[in-house]
Amino acid sequence: MPMRTPKGYMLLVCQDLFNPELTHIMLKGVPIGFIERRKTTYRAIATNGRRKSFRGAKKALLYLVKQK
Repeated sequence: MPMRTPKGYMLLVCQDLFNPELTHIMLKGVPIGFIERRKTTYRAIATNGRRKSFRGAKKALLYLVKQK
């Protein structure tokens, strides 16, 4: 499911083949991080090592975009 960021970039969200609970977030073909699902909360793991938990997947996505 591609999603547009505030600046209009296309975000590609692909499921991790080995761990379906994780989804990769790709921006222009470059991975910007992972979103990990824990029941109702989502944990954003940026490629620079920062991690943060959110109640919604969309907020976690936007957090990763801001980290980029």
